[in-house]
Amino acid sequence: MFKKFIISLIAGCGFVTASANAAVIVVDFEEATEGAIITDTYTENGVSFDPVQGAYDIFTNGSIIFNARDSAGLVVIDITFSGGTFDLLSFDIMNLTNVGAFTLTSNLGDSFAIPAAIGMVNFATTFIGVTTLTLTQNFGGSLQLDNFTINSVNGSPVPLPAALPLMIAGIAGLGAMTRRRRKAA
Repeated sequence: MFKKFIISLIAGCGFVTASANAAVIVVDFEEATEGAIITDTYTENGVSFDPVQGAYDIFTNGSIIFNARDSAGLVVIDITFSGGTFDLLSFDIMNLTNVGAFTLTSNLGDSFAIPAAIGMVNFATTFIGVTTLTLTQNFGGSLQLDNFTINSVNGSPVPLPAALPLMIAGIAGLGAMTRRRRKAA
């Protein structure tokens, strides 16, 4: 029983330090100038929105609106994270015109057609471990997003407290002493 306790304690310590490497990051577009037309890269909290083709607007309520600003009617936005690999968790759709006009694809080949529904869109298993997302406006319409939420996979590791290995060694020593006393009795 004591042996199982020690093993679960050591495994639990490993789990705690492993889960500390992830961090949830929300981009709410509040740092942007309201009403600005973005033709260059916009970066907030390490997440960059780079207009490869076309442009996008920062809406007055701190959301972002994608619509065609060129004669081809096409917008292509690359979304990257300065920390490298990330998981897309969710974003809020505030407004959408021309259903089926927008798709989101990853560098891993995952693809998602932006739905007509207004509200939060969750990505539980779709965009995991990606380095680049590409938002493409295939034809006309506009898409307004807010609260773009990712999980940073490459967060800074949290070091083990120096006393933790000593505590584990002490508990193991107490277990060995208890076992020796039981055998002697």
